[in-house]
Amino acid sequence: MSATILDVAKLANVSAGTVSRVLNEHPAVSAENRERVRAAIAELNYAPKQRKASMADLNPLEGKTILLLTLGMDRSLSSLPVVASAIDGVEQALNRARANLLVTNLPSADRLPELFDRKRIDGVILKGALQGDLIRQTHPGLIAALRQRPVVWVLGRPEGFWGDVVQVNDMRVGQLAADHLIARGHTNLAFLSPKPSQVTLQRREASFTFFATQGGARVRSYLGSDQDWTFPSAAVNHVDLVDHLATRILDEYDRPTAIFAPDDSIGAMVARALSARNLRIGQEISLMSCNNEQPLLMGIYPAMTTIDVRAAQIGRLAVDQLTWRMMHADAPAVDIGVEPLLVEGESVTRVGQPVAV
Repeated sequence: MSATILDVAKLANVSAGTVSRVLNEHPAVSAENRERVRAAIAELNYAPKQRKASMADLNPLEGKTILLLTLGMDRSLSSLPVVASAIDGVEQALNRARANLLVTNLPSADRLPELFDRKRIDGVILKGALQGDLIRQTHPGLIAALRQRPVVWVLGRPEGFWGDVVQVNDMRVGQLAADHLIARGHTNLAFLSPKPSQVTLQRREASFTFFATQGGARVRSYLGSDQDWTFPSAAVNHVDLVDHLATRILDEYDRPTAIFAPDDSIGAMVARALSARNLRIGQEISLMSCNNEQPLLMGIYPAMTTIDVRAAQIGRLAVDQLTWRMMHADAPAVDIGVEPLLVEGESVTRVGQPVAV
């Protein structure tokens, strides 16, 4: 079967609209994306169809009904800036495609929404809790309904579920964090997470530990208890959830000089715990986190070094992937990882730098 414009978009990690602009030599495309699209066209030996056919390819979601479903998530988790940004990316892309959008939240995931009986649902984009055994909490009828439709997970796929997923490249998150701290002379590092079995945070811990160790650093993990977390899964939104872990770090005889918190909600709470002990972040101890959720970080001084996971782009790519999946129902599941970016603040000091009095 010959390649389609959606195949080119997927290989180049851009939207179908970007491919169309490259084909039509539109100036509003970055040089990097233009080269990636051209490379994908060459690799797939893609030949544009006649204009009518290619325009139809560009908008296969028009008139389709797409369900945006959140599962097993407390309101505090659903409203986190990183989740809201990804969902906004989904909604913008579906609006541009002129699809019909339905939105449903199932905090306990223990029922089958009536809309599956009342509405024709052509595809589903899902955001689920990544802490705990969500698959066992999900209503059997809902599982059956999802299996009958093309599905794409956004920001991670819970263990036990199936389908495509568009998420941050967590391997690169850990590498960026480790490289940044080591480059500033930190070789005694701490990883802190109150959610020990959260899938995304586990991947970031494993990657951070691997790359830090490869770089000659020592990493110790300070983890909470699974018993502290039940469904619906909630956000880390209180300092008590991290305070005892911060105490363990600070009580160490050879105390770590830097802490990596794997998301900004955790990082913000760690910053509060350190400040409550009159420790000067970025001077007496360094701290960095991940997600670039600026609403959570605005009150932290000095500015937090974090990692931008590009959540809105993840949401937009999830819509592109759902479009592709609806046209390739029998293809194997696809896992798309979006490259994160370091956002440097002042919360990480260089080892040996004089401390201001």
